[in-house]
Amino acid sequence: MTEAIAPTLAPTAPWVVVKFGGTSVSTRPRWENIRRIAAAHRARGRRVVIVVSALSGITDQLKAIAESRTDDARCAAARDEIVARHEAMFGELEGTSRVALDRWLADLDRLVADPRRARGDVAWQAEVFALGELMSSTLGAAFLSEVGAGVLPTVWLDARDHLRAEALPNQNAWGRHLSASVAAVPDPALARALAARGDTFITQGFIARNADGETVVLGRGGSDTSAGYFGALLKAELVEIWTDVPGMFTANPRQVPEARLLADLDRLIADSRRASGDVAWQAEVFALGELMSSTLGAAFLAEVGSDTLPARWLDARQHLRAEALPNQNAWGRYLSASVAAVPDAAFARALAGRGDVFVTQGFVARNANGETVVLGRG
Repeated sequence: MTEAIAPTLAPTAPWVVVKFGGTSVSTRPRWENIRRIAAAHRARGRRVVIVVSALSGITDQLKAIAESRTDDARCAAARDEIVARHEAMFGELEGTSRVALDRWLADLDRLVADPRRARGDVAWQAEVFALGELMSSTLGAAFLSEVGAGVLPTVWLDARDHLRAEALPNQNAWGRHLSASVAAVPDPALARALAARGDTFITQGFIARNADGETVVLGRGGSDTSAGYFGALLKAELVEIWTDVPGMFTANPRQVPEARLLADLDRLIADSRRASGDVAWQAEVFALGELMSSTLGAAFLAEVGSDTLPARWLDARQHLRAEALPNQNAWGRYLSASVAAVPDAAFARALAGRGDVFVTQGFVARNANGETVVLGRG
């Protein structure tokens, strides 16, 4: 794996962190897309850190090994699937040397044979889970640097050398090893050291190292978190989370064909008010969290499982009217609004005529002008 490449950018060039999930690193065309995205940032004078997840489905296979205990057949089947997937990916990416990949595969076999498997030791499990990102980033570094048109010299980084996990008060062993936290603060020395090693880097999401030098993982979704950590360490100009679907959906569209695109999120991201941090715009953004979670919940309660519960979705903004307080500024009116709620018998009768169970949102309301407002933390 490449340790250093002569940099072409100035030592003070800004950083950008770009993160790609499992489906985005599982085919050659998608790796070519990663290269195009990183090269475009480089062309704008930015140093790039690429953060990647494991190949799609691999973390689930590693989980099967982690949970196998004494079930040797289950463990062997998962191990064989992991090896086959990475050997196939190596071939698709036209790898020129298997040395680095074979090192990780040897680690996989070592961990499968480790006596700690029988008791599901959490430190051992963390080492198992980490292999997915270590292998995908190794394959990616070689492809970006060596294969195809427009090669992009890319330095491989071990995220564990830079992300130090810190135990939280009263955190148990499972949390310390399998749901770890990193206190990431700007580190100018790290930025300078990396700038001396190259312009484009690839590293792993999801993994870190604790004060004892043990591998730990950040829990599900940890690759996005890792991108944020690297962005903080390097004071990145941008942190981008890339996906292979055209926006935020109500469910995974690859698993739920009827999943709906939440177009409002894309609309708000593109809104010109974002540049000024307009408080009315901020209120619309904040409201989306509750609107999305309640949409998912209403659908689940009413449609999924053997004991469905017919639940009607309510938009809280249609029923909670915010009132401006005397001398309240714009921030308060939109981001810390107040509602004067009094008994409303007509409202109760109207809902009773619509059903028995309802799902609605906390945190959101509407003002006299029909604009979305939020009630503040809590």
